[in-house]
Amino acid sequence: GGPGIMDPNWLGDPNTYPFGWIPKPTTTLNVSGTAYLNLETYDTAHNTNTFGVGTFYNGTVNQTGGSINTAWFRVAEAVGATGIYNLSGGTMTAQYRMNVGYAAGRSGSDGVVNGSVGGAYGEVNVSGGLLDLSTAANGLHIGLARANITTGYLDGNSNGIIAVSQGTGKMTVSNGEVRSSNISLGEGAGYTNPLDINSAVMPAKGTMTVTGGSVGTGGQILIGGTATGSAGLGTGTFEVLGGTVVAYRARVGNSGANGTLRVGPAGYLRLDNDLTMYDYDPNISTGGHIISDVTASGAGQIFTTTANLGISSMNDLTMNAINFRPKQGDVYTVIQATTIAHNFMAIKSNIINGLDPNYLDANSVPEAFTGAINGGNYDVTFRGFTGGDVNGDGKVWYDDLDILNANWNKSGIFWSGSDFTGDGIVNQTDLDILNANWGWGVPEPCSMSLLGLSGLALLRRRR
Repeated sequence: GGPGIMDPNWLGDPNTYPFGWIPKPTTTLNVSGTAYLNLETYDTAHNTNTFGVGTFYNGTVNQTGGSINTAWFRVAEAVGATGIYNLSGGTMTAQYRMNVGYAAGRSGSDGVVNGSVGGAYGEVNVSGGLLDLSTAANGLHIGLARANITTGYLDGNSNGIIAVSQGTGKMTVSNGEVRSSNISLGEGAGYTNPLDINSAVMPAKGTMTVTGGSVGTGGQILIGGTATGSAGLGTGTFEVLGGTVVAYRARVGNSGANGTLRVGPAGYLRLDNDLTMYDYDPNISTGGHIISDVTASGAGQIFTTTANLGISSMNDLTMNAINFRPKQGDVYTVIQATTIAHNFMAIKSNIINGLDPNYLDANSVPEAFTGAINGGNYDVTFRGFTGGDVNGDGKVWYDDLDILNANWNKSGIFWSGSDFTGDGIVNQTDLDILNANWGWGVPEPCSMSLLGLSGLALLRRRR
């Protein structure tokens, strides 16, 4: 009972530390079966009761069962320390606050966190069980950390200051469920959000990647922000590559910080109120970024009520093609909304070869995609040439095959010579691409099998 810290790294010495503990090098604690550890229920008089791992030196906690109940849960909270918490069964409940990789940051009387120059390494791996922050007044703080949730349940409904010293934090959700009143990534001190991935008074990076399971918040997802009372900018990345994410709103690149929201066609992101990108200073040097992955199954989408794409010159959209090239004229809806304000300042892509010189961006450089507001949706259209359309005439036909045949196995070749992959050589891979789109743009084309087209190419090459 009473204020105190329990950490497998610490040994008692009341003459040295006021809490009666001193650090001890690397230690491991295993919690299993029906074990029960209670560090007193949180109240205003006893809000420092703590369960800690790696709070001064390195430590690991493996929980496969049982239950732990504490006010504070600290994972790696000292410069250079490493704390690892593995939860595969049982329940961990923190009623006031959870810090991961906090690096000796402490909340001052003015609510501004005083982080250290260095960083701790905190890692949380949840493969089962329950990590419950549903009643935590100050929520979850993740700094220089890596948290991998594979199964189980992470519950963080809370309201509190979220801030950490500089470093990098990462959380991956591949299964299970995450619930929180707000989610903040790459955010400095002074914001009252319960789930923060690497927040800092100096530049910080925070990433949360969802590949499965579900994440839900009745509040906002804040992706990148400038700390109140701090000169540092945060860099936040939120990725929805699979699974389901439902939130009230999302703010990307808040107050001029770098924020990136990435969505894939296998993921589902729904914002019940709004999507807002940085909207204060058009000349800000940082801003909000949205990435939509494009595959053969489609493009990543954001579903929301309203979308404000902001006025910052840095706000942009990137169409990220993954092992896929659209056909010229293909249209993708990236945002489905009721109303959309403003427009992206730029639309970028990793597709850089085979672009139509008739479609130029603001810098007179051929662009792969163009975008437009279409009612309540934001649609992008692929303007590059279709794979196999060597001469850019809007068809994949014999003229293109002749060019490919003439350059067969030659190196130092570009799109105009039938190098569709950009690897500098014309080979079977390029022929396969041409064959896959054979007859595109030709009224009632004759189809050819890959074998037939390969034979024709070789026949023409030998003549």
